[in-house]
Amino acid sequence: MIFGGVYYRVTGDSFVKLYRKIYDNGIPVRNMQEKNGVLTLGLSWGYCKRFEELCKSEGCTAERTTKVGLIKLAKLIRSRPGLIAGLAVSLGLWYYYSDVVLTLEVQTDNEKLRSQVTYALKEEGITPGTYIPDINFTVAEREVKKKVGDISWLGISREGSGLTVDIIENIPAAEGIDQGMPSHLTACENGVIEELEVLDGQVKLGVGCGVVKGDIIVSGEIVTESSQWIDGKEIVDRKTAYAKSIGKVYGTFERQMVFEQPFEQLTEIKTGRKEDISFINFFSADIPLFAKLPEGSFTADEERISPTLFGLSMPFGVTRIELSEYDLKNKKLTEDEALEELGDAAYRYEQNFLKDYTIKDRQCVTEKTEKGMTMTVSYTLYGVISREEKFFAPEI
Repeated sequence: MIFGGVYYRVTGDSFVKLYRKIYDNGIPVRNMQEKNGVLTLGLSWGYCKRFEELCKSEGCTAERTTKVGLIKLAKLIRSRPGLIAGLAVSLGLWYYYSDVVLTLEVQTDNEKLRSQVTYALKEEGITPGTYIPDINFTVAEREVKKKVGDISWLGISREGSGLTVDIIENIPAAEGIDQGMPSHLTACENGVIEELEVLDGQVKLGVGCGVVKGDIIVSGEIVTESSQWIDGKEIVDRKTAYAKSIGKVYGTFERQMVFEQPFEQLTEIKTGRKEDISFINFFSADIPLFAKLPEGSFTADEERISPTLFGLSMPFGVTRIELSEYDLKNKKLTEDEALEELGDAAYRYEQNFLKDYTIKDRQCVTEKTEKGMTMTVSYTLYGVISREEKFFAPEI
C-alpha cells in the first residue's frame, strides 16, 4: 500500500469461494481476519474495484471502513498547489513502479524449459515492466501451460515487484510399465547393428549383423527349452512366453536425398521506397500517429524510445517503424548462386531431420539440367535403427 489503500468490512454467508477468487486473481491483501462472521482486510487502491466486483459476484457485501496511506497526507497539503503537483508526480511514479514487474524468475534448473516458459510469458504480455494489476494470473497460467508441453503444473506468485513462476515438469513413465500387447523391436532402416540396449525380449540378431527394414532384431516371443533323459530317451520341454520388447538398437545406415534448385526463383526486390510510421505508447496502449497504413509489401525495422528514471523505463514513449517496400519478382540465378541455395537446403534438412543422428560421412554429387541444378547427397548415419512393433499373442 505504498500510494494508499482501503480497509474493508465484508459480510456474507460464507467466505470460502471469496478466498479462492482472491487467490486466483492474484490480489495481495493484508491483515485479513475473520471473526464472528465478519471478514476484515486491507488492500491497495489499484485492486479495490476488482475486489468489490468479486464480493458482489459471491453474494458478499464489502464496506469501506478506513482509508490509509499517503492519500491522507495529500489532503493536508492541498493548500500548496506547487508542492501538491510535485508530490502527485512523485507519488504517481512511486505507485506505478510498486505495481510493475521488475524481476521475473522461473524456478527450474532446465535451461531449455526456462527459455520456453519465459517466451510463452512474453507472448501473454508478462515481461519486466508489465503493470501487475493488468495481469490475469489464472488465464496466464492456463495459457502458458498449454503452450509449453513439458510441464504438468505451473503457478505464478507475486513477491513485491517480482513475479516467481513455479513449475513441475512432466515425469515420464518408466520404461516397461506398460503391460499391454507384446511387441518386437524391428529394423526401421537398412543397416548394420553396432550396439544393443535391451531390457526385455529375446535377441535374434547381434552386433555386426546386417538388417533390412522389418527384420525382427529383438523378439517379444521368448522361447525356452529344457530337456531330460528318461529311459534312454531325450524329452524336450519347450515353453513360449510373450513380452513387450524394451530397448534400443543402434547402427549405421545409408540415406540419400536429392535437392533441386531452378535457375528462376521468386525473390524480394527492394524498390527503394521507404515510409515511416509512429505510435505513441502509453502504458499498454499504442496510439497511431498516422491516418492509414501505406499500401504495398514492406519489411519493417522497429525502434522504441522511452525515457528512463533511475534506470527504469517510463510507461510512455514513442515507437518508430521504418518500412522498406519490396516487390516479388523472378530472379535468374547463376550456377554458383543455385549451388549456394542447394547447400542451404541441405543444411536445413540436416538441422531439421538428422539432428537425432550422427553424420559419419557425406558425399555430394551435383548435376546441371536445362532448368536448374540438382544435388544428390549420400549420408552415412549412426543412430537408432529400431522401432517397436506390437503383435497379437496366440491364445494358449
